[in-house]
Amino acid sequence: MRRKLYKNVKFDINIIPLVDVLLVLMLIFMIFSQDFLQKITVNLPKENFYDTQNEQIEIIIEILNKKKYNLLTQKNKEYNLNLQQLSIAIKNKFLNNPRIKIFIGGEKSIPYEEIIKIISVLNKIGVQSIGLIAQSDLIH
Repeated sequence: MRRKLYKNVKFDINIIPLVDVLLVLMLIFMIFSQDFLQKITVNLPKENFYDTQNEQIEIIIEILNKKKYNLLTQKNKEYNLNLQQLSIAIKNKFLNNPRIKIFIGGEKSIPYEEIIKIISVLNKIGVQSIGLIAQSDLIH
């Protein structure tokens, strides 16, 4: 007799109440999380706090012709340097601040060999950020 009572009963899980409960819980968490996030206070540094020791310096090396270069920085400009003078000047700037960015630019007629010479000198010094300028208008 007992077996006849269980024949018509389905043993499936009803998903709809589970989804309803999950949606209600999700709404509750969304509402409370917004209130919680609005009450967080952050202690930010003042506007005048700036570490000038770690300031990133940008240098532009302009290739004039074979074995002549200009060295342009934010503060000063050095003109008509040879490769050795250029190397010494960049090494001095790199020792003062290792976070140096160097850009290389020149006219279209400059041989690619000159660019490779500068890049190899910069690699020997230890400069890691080297970029190329596509137009000479950006240099002047």
